[in-house]
Amino acid sequence: MTDDDDLLWNALRVRVAATTSTAAACDATAFATPANVVADGPLATTAGSAAQPLAAAAGSTQVYCFEVSLPRSPTLPSGTTIDALQGRTAAPAWQFAAESD
Repeated sequence: MTDDDDLLWNALRVRVAATTSTAAACDATAFATPANVVADGPLATTAGSAAQPLAAAAGSTQVYCFEVSLPRSPTLPSGTTIDALQGRTAAPAWQFAAESD
């Protein structure tokens, strides 16, 4: 089963943490510093809203850690139970875009 009505997509949450260290662990410690978290919220609306200024001419090295989770009590439409998410799949993908000032 896919997720044609975006029920699972809207229930999932995403967090993205950025660090300048290429040796940084991509685990809970990556999200421990609030300033490192560049996106946090529902996957359906948060993934496309993250923005981060970077220095020009390769002056910024960024490593991103992505965490996608299904909360214990996700936001679902009225009358929908969590059982409705059973068997659904979601395949998030991120596009990175840049613009120069």
